[in-house]
Amino acid sequence: MNVLFIVTSYWAYGELLIALQFAKRIQVKGYKVHFLVPPSHEKALSSCKIPYTILIPKAGRINQVLIKDLENTFKPQYVILSDFINYYFCEKHYGLKVEDLHIFKGKLGTFDNFDWALKRRGMDTYGYKSKVLDEVDVKNFGFRIVPCPIANPSLQHEKEQNKFYYPLVDEFLPYDRQVKEKVRKELNLPLNKPIVLVTSAVWQQTHKLYPHVESFVEASNKIFADTIIKSVDKGIILCVGPSELFNQKGLTSDVKTFSGLPPEIFEKYAIASDLFLSRNITSTTLAKIALSGIPSVVITNSIFFKQGKRQDINLPFKPTEQVNEILNKLDICYPYSMFPVGWHTFLEPLVRQNPYMDVVINAEQFDEEDTIQKIKNILENPGVLEKFQIRANKYREIVDNLPKPDEVLKQLR
Repeated sequence: MNVLFIVTSYWAYGELLIALQFAKRIQVKGYKVHFLVPPSHEKALSSCKIPYTILIPKAGRINQVLIKDLENTFKPQYVILSDFINYYFCEKHYGLKVEDLHIFKGKLGTFDNFDWALKRRGMDTYGYKSKVLDEVDVKNFGFRIVPCPIANPSLQHEKEQNKFYYPLVDEFLPYDRQVKEKVRKELNLPLNKPIVLVTSAVWQQTHKLYPHVESFVEASNKIFADTIIKSVDKGIILCVGPSELFNQKGLTSDVKTFSGLPPEIFEKYAIASDLFLSRNITSTTLAKIALSGIPSVVITNSIFFKQGKRQDINLPFKPTEQVNEILNKLDICYPYSMFPVGWHTFLEPLVRQNPYMDVVINAEQFDEEDTIQKIKNILENPGVLEKFQIRANKYREIVDNLPKPDEVLKQLR
């Protein structure tokens, strides 16, 4: 059986990673896979030794020919979109339309990473309501493959047709005190200092296309960095990805920055860490690290005001002097669960009563004192590690009962 994966997002790595993990797991079961990807993902595909075809930007007719050629030569029984929303809007970049998918004779489907059919109040993007939910319907893209996390496995319903929940992660990092100590020695990291891992991604710089949120993003970055520095005094902060978070002078913590790391090296730094910090609840990296039992905290924001109307907001916590000063200077402050895009309202029905939220600790961005206390409690209390590992194992037992990727495809025959 042949499976074609179509990836049109040229800047987001998460969607590609989800598709790659799925592809590798069905490959070992005898399926043949092929990827159609933007040039930006060629390196990732070539390193995996998975066959691929490159889309050509601004060359719609050539890309249509590529699709026809894949149908004629590869003859996929299944065609799976990594992100149906991105494909819907990819005509601008690759000249492809939804109608072009009719070229394929095999069954069409898509990854449904956020369980798009759930009832929602809207999609909040950079402080405004996006019209995407009104324009695009996931049910028009065939069968849906729903990875857990971030989707809620308890929402699986036997009577729901063409929708298949499956466990996103099947390989976990070895993590306990002995393994952590061994890896620290290998990486020449001190054994007796707290180490916190922080990541950032290229797509998290897209706020620069939205000048009205620049001051909010800068304020968020400042409070995020300050919170980490205050929590990890005389420890080590590992920052991986494009970031200028820790450019302050006179830091008492040792900050090590990496513009990027090979996956196997990044995983070693994760194992060497006492804590992983993220500002994206949907992160595939967060999922793998947290489900490996490595203590993980996700920072979100629930505060919302526009036009500088800070005085109209009753905060659910007592702000520090610094936070008060920052908020009073902002013209806009918007909620987010995926920084800096937002999606706080959009993701709310997905995280509600989701067992995954028992695995990660949620902290409020502007509740500085509480967030610092949560981080310090993890770093200074050795007994916390066992609690995280128990929660991770409990979640893994839940998703172990879901069909595996090859079993999903068998159900589609």
